[in-house]
Amino acid sequence: MTWRELYCYGQKELKKNANISADSELLHIFWHCFKMEKSDIILNSSEFAPKKDVDKFFEILKKRKSGMPLQYCIGKWEFMNIELNVGEGVLIPREDTAVLVNALLENLAKKWSQTKKLKIIPLGGLDEIGKNLTAFEYGNEIIMVDCGMAFPDDDMPGVDMVINDISYLEKNWQKIRGIFLTHG
Repeated sequence: MTWRELYCYGQKELKKNANISADSELLHIFWHCFKMEKSDIILNSSEFAPKKDVDKFFEILKKRKSGMPLQYCIGKWEFMNIELNVGEGVLIPREDTAVLVNALLENLAKKWSQTKKLKIIPLGGLDEIGKNLTAFEYGNEIIMVDCGMAFPDDDMPGVDMVINDISYLEKNWQKIRGIFLTHG
């Protein structure tokens, strides 16, 4: 099929369902399957689409015609410039959610004093394998990211494990609000 035939077919099929915004959704599907915008489709209208990508297109089109939300059909959706993986059982991020998030961020920005500074305190793991530990301190709160360790080098006899110097965290333990472990 040519790009034009494929686009016209998709439009016809999606328009069968009155609840679907055929043009808009078809462009999302085209971008997901072929990384093509409408101008690309028009400029290359008589060229043939690759078979493997066409199969993916028909699969997504079939799911969408059955009533599955477009975001679930595609498996990804952009929210506030972040591409998220979505599927059944995951709430679909919507524009009105972005409005609420922006309002919350604006409110927090007003609430936080400009005199407070974010301190990023690397306590290990820079330029080495293992011992990843970074503390993020803002005002009277610390969030830790990771809490790694490393195995000793050959020139460290009698040492079973190498850990970070956490004396700063010990002195400020009352500020610690949580830890994020990025891998295990």
